[in-house]
Amino acid sequence: MRYAKIFTLCTLVAVLLVSGCTAGKNVTQAGKMVVQAGEAHADYLAPFEFTLAQEYLFEAQQQLDESDFSAALHFAKLSMDSSSKALSIAQQVQTLNRGEEQQ
Repeated sequence: MRYAKIFTLCTLVAVLLVSGCTAGKNVTQAGKMVVQAGEAHADYLAPFEFTLAQEYLFEAQQQLDESDFSAALHFAKLSMDSSSKALSIAQQVQTLNRGEEQQ
């Protein structure tokens, strides 16, 4: 019986460590995507989506600091989605602007 409790405790610790690792990697990736969108001038060309990405990233980092890995993962994914949209909009606007300059 004692070994079963120890095994259960070890399994729980392993699951928490993996969850934390996954959430941490996702928060890091979300941060990289926000930077990439910023480099494409999404702060100016897609301000709503870019601001959302930043706010979601901030919340993901806070949740990670509080060891709420599920919430951190959730907000990191929202940040990545918003960053992706912001980057896409910024690239579309830049393409349209280049086309207008050529005419």
